[in-house]
Amino acid sequence: MKALADPRLWLTLLPLLVAPGARADDPPPRRAPRMAAVVVGIADHPPGRRIPPSEGAARDAAKFASWLRDEAGWAAEDVLLLTDSGAAAPGPDPRAPGKLRPTVANLRDYALGRWLDARLGTDADADDLVVLYFAGQALGTVEARDGLEIRRGEPLAMDGRWALDDAIDGLEARGVSTLCLLDTSLRGRGSGPVPGGDDRASGDLWLRRLTRRPRVSAWLAAADGPAGAAPDFAGHSPFNEALRRGLGTRREPRNLVACLGQMRAEPTLKGFASLGNLNPRHTLWLAAARRGEPPAELILQRGHSDYVTQVAYSPAGDLLFTAGRDSTV
Repeated sequence: MKALADPRLWLTLLPLLVAPGARADDPPPRRAPRMAAVVVGIADHPPGRRIPPSEGAARDAAKFASWLRDEAGWAAEDVLLLTDSGAAAPGPDPRAPGKLRPTVANLRDYALGRWLDARLGTDADADDLVVLYFAGQALGTVEARDGLEIRRGEPLAMDGRWALDDAIDGLEARGVSTLCLLDTSLRGRGSGPVPGGDDRASGDLWLRRLTRRPRVSAWLAAADGPAGAAPDFAGHSPFNEALRRGLGTRREPRNLVACLGQMRAEPTLKGFASLGNLNPRHTLWLAAARRGEPPAELILQRGHSDYVTQVAYSPAGDLLFTAGRDSTV
């Protein structure tokens, strides 16, 4: 019994008493990543706005939302659907908001505000993923700011423009990763461009604007021409169909990197473009996300999403480093 009073013995035994097979200084296991999706589809705007219809956009959004729930295994409360036939205002419970109308206030203050707060909590990080899916019309705009021309696109909500790049800035401040799935084009979706758009704004410049932050990837249905809409009253857009094919099946699920590779090779997508960074761990399949697959490189960088500002060689001359205005090296 005298030996048990020796503190040196307790220091030796302490790591074994903490947890079988674990060291006392081991970090706690990581929690499963949190995922939330804001899915927007607008087929028809109020008559006074003179915005062309976007055939099947609401149906496409509903199809993607149901795919997340029924195929990929997402909980219903983690998918928020907003279409032109939705309710004007959310209910009191952010866990069961129902289908909403995509007004600017519902998108800005509720979907990316109170609802997302309830999904992400206060300890969100880059392994958490927010998906923003938009099907509908968008407008090219040019804005003078600090002596510079800001050329960008803005998805059109039911009652105004949705400042998507400002929304992404808010997500960046939370520390999460963002995937923008844009079933639209600045040259129109299905029925021609929106009157009043500025032709100096292009899809490529819009993607640069959206992905100027390091944890954002944006996929655009068509960068230099109109985006395709549903071919009939029962079908879905080429972007929607290609996205769901690219994500794979329950038997053979694909992560986002593999899905993007499939979509880039998709012959039905005319003018498809993407930009930004993808984390190879990110997948829309819930079971795979909880397993934390794959344990590969941390970030897949597909070029800078803004101007390159510095270039330097390594001392040995075998590596070239670039730094850009998108905060990446």
